[in-house]
Amino acid sequence: MSNTSKEAIDHLEASGKCALLRNNVAKVLATWPIGMTASEVAYMLDVPRDTISPRLAELYRMGMVKKIDTRKCKETGRRCIIWSLGGTEMPKKKTQYERGFDDGYQQAKLELERKEHHES
Repeated sequence: MSNTSKEAIDHLEASGKCALLRNNVAKVLATWPIGMTASEVAYMLDVPRDTISPRLAELYRMGMVKKIDTRKCKETGRRCIIWSLGGTEMPKKKTQYERGFDDGYQQAKLELERKEHHES
């Protein structure tokens, strides 16, 4: 980070603008329990997206927001994070091996239950 960027952030923090923006971001996210992208939050607050993304990162580090999913951004066409207030993170995606193991386990469990049912 450049010295000028650091000075700008320090100035915003000292002025209370960052805290106000974080508060406003949290209020907007509270109105949408299914979550919003940074672009959607920026639209709702009528501020540039690059003003919102750092505030979301700060709220994330504070444990106040969570990443609940991803989806294709309507503006950029790239995948973007869907943010929501507090709670737990989006579940880690299972690898192909883990999914195969789970499927095999479930299948073996069903076969065992069928055998036990037929024996009784």
